[in-house]
Amino acid sequence: MNICISIGHGKSAKGGYDSGALGGNYQEFKIAREIGKYIGEVFKGYNCTADVINYDATLYLTDRIAHVNKHGYDLAMEIHLNAAGGTGSEVYYKHKSATGKKLAGAISKSIANTFGIRDRGAKVKINPANGTDYFGFVRSCKCESLLIETVFIDTASDRKHVETAAGQRQCAEAIVKAIADFYGIKKKTAPTNKPTMDKPSGGKPTVRAGDIVKI
Repeated sequence: MNICISIGHGKSAKGGYDSGALGGNYQEFKIAREIGKYIGEVFKGYNCTADVINYDATLYLTDRIAHVNKHGYDLAMEIHLNAAGGTGSEVYYKHKSATGKKLAGAISKSIANTFGIRDRGAKVKINPANGTDYFGFVRSCKCESLLIETVFIDTASDRKHVETAAGQRQCAEAIVKAIADFYGIKKKTAPTNKPTMDKPSGGKPTVRAGDIVKI
């Protein structure tokens, strides 16, 4: 399975820096990119391919969408932090996707349970003018696509969970676990390095250099 982890914000339409939402002297982009980085790292332990894009704020929204569509991912997610004084986690999905709804709900629940915050669940946001999905990343990515609002950056009790590297990794692990469980993606098995012993004609084993043998 091929997965894309896109970091929200970072570059504005005019080419400048877009921090995203702000709260407690923290920037949405800077926290989101660390969560995204850890998602990519955690996925390395699973039997799938996971790419992180826009970590260095080099891609505007349309560039991020173009990257997803060019590389033919099975799943694309964009990492955000919410704002406007609420609390909890929520995940937006394509409004016509039953699979997206279930996956979005699983991810939101996993984040909420990890941090003990409100599970706001799977969400859709529709453009009333044309009935399409409001968020460009959700609407325009051809594959299954999600916009993950991890926590509220402007609510201190939410934000505290992702202010540290440990919390950011916890958030990433919650997201990865939900996705892996949903799709049945297995963890890679660690190779076993057993001592190799050859028996020559005399019947006595020959131990190769570097082998550890209990006597």
